Amino acid sequence: GGGGRGGGGGRGGGQNSGDRGGYEKWPELTKESPTMEAYYKEQKIIAPEKWDAFLAAARTNLPTTFRISPVVAFADDMKKKLRSHFADLKIDELAKEMQEDDERLRAPEPIAWYPDELAWGMSISKKALKKTPALEKFHKYLVAETETGNITRQEAVSMIPPLFMDVEPHHRVLDMCAAPGSKTSQCLEFLHAKCGATGVPAGVVIANDADLERCSMLTHQMKRINSPSLVVLHHEAQNIPMLWQKSGEGASLTRTPMRYDRVLADVPCSGDGTMRKNVDVWRKWSPAQGLGLHKTQLMILARAVELCEVGGVVVYSTCSMNPIENESVVAAALGRFRHCLELEDTSSVCPSLIRHAGLHTWRVRDRKEPDTWYTPEDLPGNLKQIYPASVFPPTPEDAAALHLERCVRIYPHDQDTGGFFICKLRKTADHMVPKKLDATAEAAPAADVKMDAAPAPAAAEKEEVKVTAEDAAAAPAGAPAADGKAEVISGNVDAKMETEGGEAVVGEKRKAEGEAPAGDDKKEAQTTEKKEENKKQKKSKYDILIPISQAGLVDRLSQFYGLGPEFPSDQLFTSSDTGNKIYFVSGAVRQLLAADGKGQLHTVHAGVKMFEKNPTKNETFDYRLRQEGVAYLLPWLTKRIVKLDLSDFSVLLTKRCMLFLDLKTEGASQACEEMGGGCLLFMLNSDEWTGSNSVYLAGWRGTQQLTLFVSKLEAQALSHKVIGTKSEEQDDAGNAAAASEVKVEVTAEVT
Repeated sequence: GGGGRGGGGGRGGGQNSGDRGGYEKWPELTKESPTMEAYYKEQKIIAPEKWDAFLAAARTNLPTTFRISPVVAFADDMKKKLRSHFADLKIDELAKEMQEDDERLRAPEPIAWYPDELAWGMSISKKALKKTPALEKFHKYLVAETETGNITRQEAVSMIPPLFMDVEPHHRVLDMCAAPGSKTSQCLEFLHAKCGATGVPAGVVIANDADLERCSMLTHQMKRINSPSLVVLHHEAQNIPMLWQKSGEGASLTRTPMRYDRVLADVPCSGDGTMRKNVDVWRKWSPAQGLGLHKTQLMILARAVELCEVGGVVVYSTCSMNPIENESVVAAALGRFRHCLELEDTSSVCPSLIRHAGLHTWRVRDRKEPDTWYTPEDLPGNLKQIYPASVFPPTPEDAAALHLERCVRIYPHDQDTGGFFICKLRKTADHMVPKKLDATAEAAPAADVKMDAAPAPAAAEKEEVKVTAEDAAAAPAGAPAADGKAEVISGNVDAKMETEGGEAVVGEKRKAEGEAPAGDDKKEAQTTEKKEENKKQKKSKYDILIPISQAGLVDRLSQFYGLGPEFPSDQLFTSSDTGNKIYFVSGAVRQLLAADGKGQLHTVHAGVKMFEKNPTKNETFDYRLRQEGVAYLLPWLTKRIVKLDLSDFSVLLTKRCMLFLDLKTEGASQACEEMGGGCLLFMLNSDEWTGSNSVYLAGWRGTQQLTLFVSKLEAQALSHKVIGTKSEEQDDAGNAAAASEVKVEVTAEVT
């Protein structure tokens, strides 16, 4: 979920230090929290007869769960392997090899409620999976498939929000609190699912996170999927800018907001639903956590609604069970946007998922005193900033009118999962043009929620502000301001945009006609110097993509690889003036980059790497293909292709290099000889692997030798699919690569 971030841990290695001299084993943390248990009993989130089952389940370890990507051509093959691998293993014998604190082994099986058997679970801890000899081969298989993006490790309940979003290939999707990226990867998979292996969807997925380090981790995770339809942003979620696209000139000038068809707000939360994997929850839980996050969660949800297109969907979720972070936030947002927002019934989505209805009422406890509970009437005046009106439940009539029962609660004891909260909101009208409400109707209590005011813009940013009467009247009061400070993705592209900043649209800064300089020349020079320094810092902090400016480079790429005039070269961008790395972006991403002409978006990553400069000592064309970008180049690629029979293809996969004179495939050696040095694409010549199932390897033709440009784990995963067996060398390569390349995503389950 979006919460519980930054928690957990303890001292590294403490649990395993008991056998070392002078050290004692750390005592196991007791999975008990009288404060938390009493709080949730009072909230009546669980029926009394189910309480003991709930607690018992919450104290057990989570099963290992993962998803199979619906985009890969080998999904059905992977399902067969998951079933067949355990068919010959003796479960009881394996159980004896495990540590005493490991649960009984259960072979992988599909998660019942997830569509098309694309999500699987198994009852074995990650530690046992890596250390049980009989499962070593299976673990290597999971490592290789995870690195290549075919499998994503993810907690089961974390898979639910994207299923509620109903993403289609043409949708513009925003994931507001995306890191570490498992839900983003689901959205990308849904975007690509109907487009084939080489198709590019008309939509785009924007993945945002407020932490720059987590954005880097998110980018690393998403590179396993290799999508040209992805953009990674770094903003506070409540301050994500809205871009406005201009069209026309003069009197016919119009501005259109660039909104999203699907918005996921998986917000930061207290994370008590993760108690099965994050044992620190039991020790650190406090009602103050939910209260402290409530305002931020409400601001993020409000911004989600503002950024959502009319008719679009906002999915709000947390990995918390606390109504202060869940139903109270949703009720407040419904009250604020009562003319344009409604909860949708989701009972038809994943019908076999056991779910519980959202709460209509709840209690608000003092942050410190366990026996002190407040209502709006008896709340002391000095506490109203800590306990805003939005944390309290609506009246029974208002709760029924808001349909809070349509919210979804998931509990651990039902289907062996963590705790989770999800709801689906539909935007039915434009929030900037409110309907005239009946003057006699009473607004829901949540409508009076006072949002935290956005900070005033700095003096340097106030030189020119354009505010239309319509904008000022229509913008919701207290809307979070957009953060428009960064100067990131920009370029000579054909769109003019402005950025929504709460109630105002801030234009380009320029001095008013005849205005005197602010300060003397020395001060102005210092200001200019500081701005230049800030630009340098931003360039190192963000990924600045610009259209290719090198004269003739696109023509040389097209000529060398035989791309032809139909290739969308305007979708090639580079990260620097040198053009060493060339990215391919979808048409929708290009539109976004064009829309951000003023550099309002703090962009960390966009598109997929397609070409990279490979310095050579001779006259050989030095731009090589990147394996991750080949799929989107194949429809236009007509040169530098060498077709290999399975025997030669297998040798390359296994040894990663060979003399091209040793090729056995008819005509292959001569083709390499005639093509000359430089990058090649080796295609498997097989009736089984054609079209969208084509198998290929990017490589290099030197003076006499062919060399692969493919990671060891990717070669190992391809070997699983194509050859069906692995050589001893590949096993060793897989071990080394697994240790060095995939430490984060395989050893730590993502949520």
